[in-house]
Amino acid sequence: MTSIPWWYGTLYSLGEMISSILFFNSLILFNSFRRATLILMSISIFFGKFIFIICFLGFYISVLLKEKITLNILQDAFYFLIPLSVWLLLVYVNYEQSLSSYFSKFLFVYFQQPEIVGSFNFSLENIIKNLQSSEVSTWNVSTILRVLLSPILIIFLLIKKNVFGNNLDIHLLFSIGFIYLYFWLLNPKKSVIYTQDFTYITLMLGFVAAFSLINSSNKINKLISLLIISTFMSSNIIFFLLIIFILFITMKEINLNSAKSLLIIFLLVSQFNAFIESQEWEKNTYSIIECIENFNFSKCNSNGYN
Repeated sequence: MTSIPWWYGTLYSLGEMISSILFFNSLILFNSFRRATLILMSISIFFGKFIFIICFLGFYISVLLKEKITLNILQDAFYFLIPLSVWLLLVYVNYEQSLSSYFSKFLFVYFQQPEIVGSFNFSLENIIKNLQSSEVSTWNVSTILRVLLSPILIIFLLIKKNVFGNNLDIHLLFSIGFIYLYFWLLNPKKSVIYTQDFTYITLMLGFVAAFSLINSSNKINKLISLLIISTFMSSNIIFFLLIIFILFITMKEINLNSAKSLLIIFLLVSQFNAFIESQEWEKNTYSIIECIENFNFSKCNSNGYN
């Protein structure tokens, strides 16, 4: 969790993190626990972050293409709609206005504000314009590697297949591909805060791929899976040391447990370094004189602090 971009703002982006964790586990477990994972996916969308509907659409389109649209779609819809039904019941009971009013405001927030959610304009001019006016220019190299490069690497592994299993590879490819393309082509602001939607899933899939391919004879796949993890290191020194380690285990056979232990050491060192660096950042303290003694003072209230 402290390896993804803007990890120190996890409390602010708690919805993204919890939804990412739920959705990732749902993706991995779908073939074994189909009904339960559909409910989890729905919870991550309607009780978490609605943006994950893009991941779900990509994922389920892949499922429909694979299964040739069978009666499973009716059963899937039933389980997927359970959390939504609970959410709408809560809205109906607690919302001061009608359900139609709620839907009207919901649609306005998510579909009628192009300056926030983007517009379906795929022209090269519009894409470049969005990129130039976005926050990407303020990102450092490590953030660009995590957000731009690592998903491409995991997509490459999924295209080559036989990493997670043919069916699951395709479903994961569509799910990550949809949210990744939305972010880079349609999202106007491209805030690093909202990259957690797919960078957490990318990192976790990188772990799964790395541990399953460490002893693989396919050196290219092994190298790529470990490179994905390396982009999430918290300092350049740790990054370059890990690259040396990656090259070593790519060229030579190494015991699986030893490779896992070394990789865990790198991760722990990276997490510790991230914590140390965060402690050295500038700290701001605020003192509101009118509210020091009591927040209920009229002067404090009149200034809008309470």
